[in-house]
Amino acid sequence: MIRNCTPEEFVRRMLIENAQYSIEQKLKFFTNSFIETFIQPLNDCIEDWKKSANTLDKDHAKGLKGILIKRKTFFIFFSIQLIF
Repeated sequence: MIRNCTPEEFVRRMLIENAQYSIEQKLKFFTNSFIETFIQPLNDCIEDWKKSANTLDKDHAKGLKGILIKRKTFFIFFSIQLIF
């Protein structure tokens, strides 16, 4: 391909290849910087998020259980009051 082209075509092809290489390098740089600044910190925090979410779920379950017990005892007490 390169052997059968004019000097202008050769220069144009070399510039296109160089531009593609430059774009590829910029894309790699952008991807690496994106991973280092956004993805890596999120991966570092994921264990803390899992622990805090688990703690919140447990606290919510305890609170809900307490409310259900109070409601049940209230209805039992209220029904006993109606009987007597």
